[in-house]
Amino acid sequence: MEPHKRRIICKKIGVAAAIALAFLLITLLSSDISIPLSSEKMLFKKLEFLKQSFSQDDSDQCSILDSVLLIDTHYAQTLVTEHEGMDTLGYVPVTDRRLLLRLLQHLSKDTTYRYILLDISLDKVVRQEEDTTLYRLIASMPRIGIAMPPGGKAALADSCLISKAGEVGYYVTQWENDFVKFPYLLNGKKSLPLKMYEDLTGRTINRYGVFYTDKTLVRSSVFLTYDFVDCDYRHNLNEEDLDAENKYVLIGDFEEDVHSTYVGELPGVIINFDAYLALIKGHHKIKGGMVVILFVAFFLLAYQTLTQSKFTWLFMWIGYPVFLTILCFVVYCLYNEVYDILITTSLFYLMKTIVECVREYELIRKRIAMVAQTTNNCCSYVIHYVGMGVSTITRVFKLLASQIKRIWKVKTKSK
Repeated sequence: MEPHKRRIICKKIGVAAAIALAFLLITLLSSDISIPLSSEKMLFKKLEFLKQSFSQDDSDQCSILDSVLLIDTHYAQTLVTEHEGMDTLGYVPVTDRRLLLRLLQHLSKDTTYRYILLDISLDKVVRQEEDTTLYRLIASMPRIGIAMPPGGKAALADSCLISKAGEVGYYVTQWENDFVKFPYLLNGKKSLPLKMYEDLTGRTINRYGVFYTDKTLVRSSVFLTYDFVDCDYRHNLNEEDLDAENKYVLIGDFEEDVHSTYVGELPGVIINFDAYLALIKGHHKIKGGMVVILFVAFFLLAYQTLTQSKFTWLFMWIGYPVFLTILCFVVYCLYNEVYDILITTSLFYLMKTIVECVREYELIRKRIAMVAQTTNNCCSYVIHYVGMGVSTITRVFKLLASQIKRIWKVKTKSK
């Protein structure tokens, strides 16, 4: 291979690697945005359907089911007065705190449970007789987390509950109103699953600028893969002497507090527990293998876009969306990770447009140069032949002049 061609190929490889690295960084940063950017929910449905078509292993669900105790508060409600300041607004149905207190007193006698996830809002709006005793008991119990009410710390029924509370919200947009991505940090505040993770492991997610760490690079929001969705085997809050030894106790409303996900309707307490399982299994960590696969794939796409090779027709025939969707499915199956195809596809189409514009510019510039070269050659030929003509005419005139002068001299002498 000629040195000139070798330098051109090396240059294109370097540019393709730089573009792939930039696109990879943008992809990782965009995947950490808690707000849904496109139709990720529909994409998840398709990916999960394809994944389940290849694998029907439910052993993980069964093992998790043996380690949880589900308690439904939907049929254990009572009517209480709703207050706003000193005013009484009316009666509202809320979880019967007498039954909740009885359950927690039973669990506190033998703290062999793993963790109590209490997805019940304990705010100042409603009041019951057992409130003071209930709040003090929750504050004294180990390994228990409660849902932060919508109003934040100021809305909590008692200040002693602050250390036990975590955020339970998520972001929606006009184009995606359902639950898609779980944010472990909601407006900079720790979520309930992150608090549970911190209580049980002593680890948490720390922020450094636009990056997050948990001993390694992680994301602060993830697409949940829902390792546990079985809600059939649950108990009512009014049942007594429940066995919680070595189990996660999940307490919440399984009928009213439900959210639409890509696997169907799920109670809020189950979503929070799945978010905790994602942390335990390291789904929030950025996998090295995934980064390598994405970089290689982005590099191949970038290089084929920059150059014309014998494989270019294959990439152009498949198209960016199909190629990136296949890549997304591979990454999802291997690492349970999903990146936003819309952003990545848009980046490659933008790159393709720029490359085509540069190629058109180079082609036009070459054509102009060729026309200019042709024009310059024509001008040179015209000048050359005009010069030759002038030179010939000058010689003719000089020759005529010399002959006339000679004839004149002869005539003079004859006279």
